[in-house]
Amino acid sequence: MRRRSGPPARRCGSCSRRYGRAPVNKTNCGTCGREYFGLVGSRFCSRACAPGRPRTRPDPGKCAHCELPTKLPESQFCSRQCAAARRRLALRTCAGCEKQFKPRLSRYSTFCSRECDFAHRAKCKSDRLTASGGQRDAPRICRKCNTILENRRNSVCLTCKADQYRKLLTPKKSKPCLDCGVSIFGWANKKWCHGCRRKRARASAVAKHGKVSKHRHRARRYGVAYEPINPIEIFNRDKWRCQICGCKTPRQHRGTIKVNAPELDHRVPMSKGGAHTRNNVQTACRGCNSRKGDKISPVTALGFAVAEWTAGLKRAQNQAARFEKSMRLARQNLGADL
Repeated sequence: MRRRSGPPARRCGSCSRRYGRAPVNKTNCGTCGREYFGLVGSRFCSRACAPGRPRTRPDPGKCAHCELPTKLPESQFCSRQCAAARRRLALRTCAGCEKQFKPRLSRYSTFCSRECDFAHRAKCKSDRLTASGGQRDAPRICRKCNTILENRRNSVCLTCKADQYRKLLTPKKSKPCLDCGVSIFGWANKKWCHGCRRKRARASAVAKHGKVSKHRHRARRYGVAYEPINPIEIFNRDKWRCQICGCKTPRQHRGTIKVNAPELDHRVPMSKGGAHTRNNVQTACRGCNSRKGDKISPVTALGFAVAEWTAGLKRAQNQAARFEKSMRLARQNLGADL
């Protein structure tokens, strides 16, 4: 489509067909006075003529090192390399001796040498102490013998420190345990070894509480009656004999995993509503207590039915007798063959 002559269009062809042509008129520029076609209300022919805008791009500055144009007018160097080279070439004034020097690295540009650095630090420290009244210059005293310390960083003198090491290296005196006689080391009031202390603590806990904390929690859990019971009293009442099978339960087997170890058993289990009282507890060996579990059996003179709980034991004894008889016959036959 051929464009017609006239003022310049402000929209493209598709937008002009859709929205129509933008309203323009012929007017003069307010700055240069040139006649131009512009939108209604415009006053300048271009951005250069608009006030507050520079008509030309400002000239770039020159690099202070290589004199090449910089990217920005306010920049002093054209690149980082030129800035680093200029810093290397520049002379600095030492803060200690106030002499001109050329630093090797940019981060070491305050003092010309280590001596000047240390001297300046000492001078600043003395100035601070003088300004504060010299309180930090007071001598430090040993906290043990009250002598003046040569080094203010220490808290005790060398003599007291040597005494400390001497005490640490000196072997501790031994003394015999009051129960077993084993040599022990430690504090002056230490009387028993580790094993004897544990035994005495356990015995005192049993004598005081009777090891009933577990039963107390179980009674509270099942909601049954409870009274503190010392197992040793129950064992003495039953003469250290199992009330189920009638076997002896030696006192030295208490707390072991042997079959005839004495244990406290409930005639009516607590899970079935039995109370933790002296009338409902009895002595039982470990084997019978394990086989009984939470069952309830008819009560006899010894507690529960003896025949029911000794049947397994009798069967085991019969099997052992038959095995011994067969082994005896085999040895006799083997001797006859030889």
